[in-house]
Amino acid sequence: MFCFLGLCVSAQKTDYQWLFGYDNYAASDTNFGGVTMDFDSTYPILTRHIRIADMNECNASYCNDSGRLLFYTNGGDIFDGRDSIMFNGDSINYGRQWHEDLIATNERYSGLRNIQGMLALSAPGDSNKAYIIHCIDWLSDFQSGVSAFLVDTTFYSLIDLKGNNGFGQVIKKNQVINNDSLAYGYLSDVKHGNGRDWWIVHPYYINNCYYEFLLTDTGIGLTGVQCIGDSMFGYGDLGTSCFSPDGGKYFWVNSTDGIHMFDFDRCTGVLSNPQHIPFPIPGFGDSITPIAGIAVSPSNQYLYIVGNVMILQYDLLASNIGVSADTVGVFDGTYDIYPQNLNTFFLAQLGPDGKIYINSTNGTQTLHVINRPDQKGDSCLFARHSFDLHTFNESSLPNFPNYRLDALQGSPCDTLSTMTTEVRSIKEKILKVFPNPASDIVTVDYGFTDWNKGAVSLEITDALGQLVYTQSLPMYSGYQRLDVSRFASGLYNVAIKRSGAAVAVAKLVKE
Repeated sequence: MFCFLGLCVSAQKTDYQWLFGYDNYAASDTNFGGVTMDFDSTYPILTRHIRIADMNECNASYCNDSGRLLFYTNGGDIFDGRDSIMFNGDSINYGRQWHEDLIATNERYSGLRNIQGMLALSAPGDSNKAYIIHCIDWLSDFQSGVSAFLVDTTFYSLIDLKGNNGFGQVIKKNQVINNDSLAYGYLSDVKHGNGRDWWIVHPYYINNCYYEFLLTDTGIGLTGVQCIGDSMFGYGDLGTSCFSPDGGKYFWVNSTDGIHMFDFDRCTGVLSNPQHIPFPIPGFGDSITPIAGIAVSPSNQYLYIVGNVMILQYDLLASNIGVSADTVGVFDGTYDIYPQNLNTFFLAQLGPDGKIYINSTNGTQTLHVINRPDQKGDSCLFARHSFDLHTFNESSLPNFPNYRLDALQGSPCDTLSTMTTEVRSIKEKILKVFPNPASDIVTVDYGFTDWNKGAVSLEITDALGQLVYTQSLPMYSGYQRLDVSRFASGLYNVAIKRSGAAVAVAKLVKE
C-alpha cells in the first residue's frame, strides 16, 4: 500500500504468488516437494516451499497489496502464511467426498481434484476479510445410464485476515449458497461494474442455464438463473470457463461442445449474444481428453484454447471468429524423467506479467508459456516446457480472476467510485522501477494504470533524450521485467505513455 498526496491506493498484487508441487514427504528426492512462483521480484522467482499440503487441481492463493502470501488452499484445508492450517481452516468442503478422497486414501493433505473448483476473492468493502468460493464434486449415475461429472453443493468460507494475531482465521466455514447440480469445473468470476463487488457464474451440468451469484458487502447469494444459447450436450463433460480481462465476454469450452461465447454486462450480470464456435480441426476435441484450458490475451483480442496436444488461437475481432483459428502450439512428444510424465497441455492462466502460463495433464516439472499473447499466430511466441519448476507438479494451476479490473467508468453502475478525474490521474502517476541502480534485470511496476483510459506503452530514453527501448504493455498486467545489461552506464528516463503523452515517469540508474 502506498500513500501519495494523501491518497492511499492498492498495488493489486493479490495474484502474485502461485503455489505448485507436492508436500515434502519425499524431501530427500529433489524432484519432489513444494515450490512457490513469486511474481513480486526481479524475475518470476521459484523458491522451495516447505509445507504439508500437496497442491492438487483445487488451487487458490491470496496475497496482500504488497504481494505477501496470506493464505492458500488445495480444497481440503486452508493454510496461512506460515504454512500451518489456519485457525478453523481445516476440513474445507467437508462431506463424503472429503472422506473418500482424503481420509480413506490416507492422504489427509493431498487436496481435492476439482478443476476450477475454488476462488479466493477480496471481501467487498472490507480489506481485512476475504472469501473462498468452493464446490464439492461427485461422479453420479443417472437413470438414463449416463454418468456425469457435476458439483452438487457450492459453499463459501469467510476469512478474517487480521484474526489469530494477524495470521488469519476462518470465521465462517462451508456455508451453503447453492444445492443444485452444476457443471464440474467452470467456476469463474469477474468484478462488478461498480469496481467493488463480484459476479460469479457457473453453468448447469446438462442444459443451457447459468447460475449467477453476486458477492457484495452484505454477503453472497444467487441472483438468478439465466437460460440462453445452446445446451451443454456433453452431460457434464469436464471443461473450463473464463471472462475476458475487461469482463465484457464470458467463455466456456469442453471436448464435446466446443467453444461457447457470450457478451456479459458487468452492471446487470446479464449474458447475451450467444455464439457457438465448433473446433475447426477434426479430432481436436478428442485431443483434449477430456478437458480444455482457456485464456484470453490482455487486450481481449485473442482467445486461446488448450487441448491435450494442441493449442489454438482465435481472433475475437475477426468477422468470422471460427475461421480465424490458428494452431500456435503442438505437443512435441517429450516427457519429464519418466515416460508417463508427458509434457502435454492442460489448463491456462493469464499471469500478472501479461503472459499466459500452461501446465500439463501429468506430473511434470515445467510450465509452457505464451510470451506475447497479444500477437497473432506464431508471433505470440509460444514456448514449450520453457519455465522450469524444478519439482514435479501434478496438473495444478491456480484459478485467478482479473483483480486489477476497475469500475466501469461512466456506466450506470459506477456508483461507488469516489475518485474524481484529478484523483485518478494522481493515482496513475505512481511508477516504481527497481532495483535502482540496476546492472542487469529491472522491474517496471505500473500496477496503478487506469486501464479504462486505454492501453499504454513503455519508453526508456537516455540522458540525451534518445529512445533506447520501447514496447506496448499488456493491459491489466502489473509489471514488466527488462534486461538492461546492454545499456551503457548512466541515467535513464522511464515513461509510461498513452497516445504519445506521458502519464507516469521515473528515473533509472544503470550501473
